[in-house]
Amino acid sequence: MAIDRPLALRTAETFLRQGKLDAAIAEFVRVVEDQPRDWSTANTLGDLYLQAGQGDKAVAQFARIADGLSREGFWLRAAALYKKIIRIRPDDEHAWLQAGEMAAQQGVLVDARAFLNTVAERRLARGDRQGAAEIRIRMASLDPSERGGLDPVFSHALAAGDLDGAERSAVGPDDLQELGQAHADRGDITSAARFLTAESAAHDPELLLNVAAAKLLAGARDDGLDIFRRLLNREPGRSHEIALIGCEIARLAPDAGFAVVEIAAETAVIEGDWPAAAAMIQAFLARLPDHIPALTRLIEICVDGRLESTLATAETQLAEACFAAGLGAPPPGLEPMAAPVLEIVQDPAEVWIMADAAAAAGAPSLEPAAAAEMADDLLEVDLSDLLGDFISVSEQDGSREQYERGLTLRDEGRIDESIRAFQVAAADPRLRFAAAAAVARLHRQRGDIRLAVDWFEQAAEAPPPAADTAHPLLYELAEALESLGEFERALAVCLELQTDAGGYRDVAERIRRLTGIQTRG
Repeated sequence: MAIDRPLALRTAETFLRQGKLDAAIAEFVRVVEDQPRDWSTANTLGDLYLQAGQGDKAVAQFARIADGLSREGFWLRAAALYKKIIRIRPDDEHAWLQAGEMAAQQGVLVDARAFLNTVAERRLARGDRQGAAEIRIRMASLDPSERGGLDPVFSHALAAGDLDGAERSAVGPDDLQELGQAHADRGDITSAARFLTAESAAHDPELLLNVAAAKLLAGARDDGLDIFRRLLNREPGRSHEIALIGCEIARLAPDAGFAVVEIAAETAVIEGDWPAAAAMIQAFLARLPDHIPALTRLIEICVDGRLESTLATAETQLAEACFAAGLGAPPPGLEPMAAPVLEIVQDPAEVWIMADAAAAAGAPSLEPAAAAEMADDLLEVDLSDLLGDFISVSEQDGSREQYERGLTLRDEGRIDESIRAFQVAAADPRLRFAAAAAVARLHRQRGDIRLAVDWFEQAAEAPPPAADTAHPLLYELAEALESLGEFERALAVCLELQTDAGGYRDVAERIRRLTGIQTRG
């Protein structure tokens, strides 16, 4: 039976504030055992083990997370954890080996050799010559193979601009890379995508994004997603940009587009940025509001990230989508934050079964098989028609437009629409403070203080435009918490505000009052 995850996390946080480290660890253990792939919480547990002087348990936890991230292709984050293990346990050979492998996967061969050489030297020191030789062989394999000369027939066709002839005479990966780059230079990304790979286009991130999108639209789903994963692994800061690309891909291939958005959202989840992950899924749902897998994933993120306001809306949307697709309703009595996964989707595979059922009922869907039937049409699509200048335009443009739209709708009294626009804008880190604060204040005006608190907290976690602009928001958050009877949390916010802003308004008096309430129990 699943535990009440949000309650367990709140209990753990309370124990930490009270200095009860062992009790907090016990709560985090329950959460991690219930959801072993919750890497963010597992990392917190590892840090607590370290703080408690339980180094072996900390290392075991970090190694489990790093191995999991490595299997999922998140090499940069896995590498950071293996290096963390090495700092704790310098003789941990598994961590040295894996750190070397992660560096090799990222193409940082100098670091890869350094890590692997350390293992080889350690093995030699303990007399394991065979083991050291195995590492030397692995180090030798890191050197990229020497590039051979191009075939004369291929070179002549390429130089003459006869790309069809060049394609007929291409015989190896180097030829294909040259051919793909030639198509890209002509602006024909759809053709370029047939020949370029994550490795051969790695020198140009913008080209790489276009190639990945073209592969997805042509039905090469796994290849396209692999490119997005690799790029996110190297540059996690592109997650918001890639999520928006996924939203654009969804115009022609909804499920392929969602797969891209989900990868980007997972990057935010791993970094513990739950509001950003939710906002990416919401941006997708703004285009396809009845997409059942997206709604299901949004609910999971809201539960794990304790995003109560977004959760309530998502649950309603899912119920409506299920009815529209003829799948019935979600189980009655499902309370917000009660379970990490909806009972109607107990296994991840069922998400896709439900998507197939939705497609049969007329809901929009386009799996790779369907994409293959459209291959001829798709290959004729110029990606510029689909993506336009999407990649070259600032990420903020669409988010800024949504923020401005939210302001207009708010002034017109169209509050529900205003909230949705602000929520989409909040996906952009540069607008999250203002957009989340706007949502919080709209909920407060409606009298829904709990939802207001949720969004005030999301705004407080974002960087403010200037230091003093956060002070009014923290004050409003403390007021809202106190009105809900959450005196301990209100006191913590007031103490933070006093530290940052000194004698701000009546904060000192609030601290005395809240301290008195705490003292009286």
